[in-house]
Amino acid sequence: MILSLEWKKLHRTGLFPGMLAGGLAAAAVPILNIAARPETFLAQTGTPLSILFSQNWSMLGMLNLFYLIIGACILYHIEYAGGAMEKMKALPISQGGIFAAKTLLLFGMTMAAVVMELLALWFCAWHWFSVGSEALIPLLCELGYQLAMLLPVCILMNLISSFCRNLWIALGIGVICLFTATVTITLNHPFVDFFPFSLPMQSLTETGANGLRFLPAAMIESILFATAAGISIPLRRRLA
Repeated sequence: MILSLEWKKLHRTGLFPGMLAGGLAAAAVPILNIAARPETFLAQTGTPLSILFSQNWSMLGMLNLFYLIIGACILYHIEYAGGAMEKMKALPISQGGIFAAKTLLLFGMTMAAVVMELLALWFCAWHWFSVGSEALIPLLCELGYQLAMLLPVCILMNLISSFCRNLWIALGIGVICLFTATVTITLNHPFVDFFPFSLPMQSLTETGANGLRFLPAAMIESILFATAAGISIPLRRRLA
């Protein structure tokens, strides 16, 4: 019931078509990149997918994070605009349920964008490298990996947005975290490697078995952020 209610709210925001448009724009990045300079890609050594991911995924990961940050800010802005959140507190509706529904919807929209991007990379591998169905299994593994990397950021950004009545404050926090991850991603430090906003910029295709060490970190961070939301949201309602 809460999930369907949150889905109806989205119709007024245009967030869903906006996320789809963003996913299509991101999916166009690798296609345009290799179409502009195919000889550069074809001259590189390595598997076709590793070449494509090494040249494109840092940008795609950053775009996914940016879409997710904007989506989380909009999802809670519609609650605070016009005092809707205060009215919701007067109704017999679980605030934790609302948070879970918003997180699930945001995660689903982000997944749709990631799927479009991976399909674009498969098209590039098929068109320029003559790679066929053998690339589908690695891309499915990459899809699961990327969703695991995005989950902690999805929960964290929704938690931040739930605390910020002003959309621009939540957006500013998210952009600062994204900028921090972008400028420190090349540093070889555990804090940087396991920073939630750095995780989606990793790709399993590039890192191979070494990238699997990020999976436990992503799961632990997701549990911690979800636990923080489960404690803080009911507590805030009692103290309000």
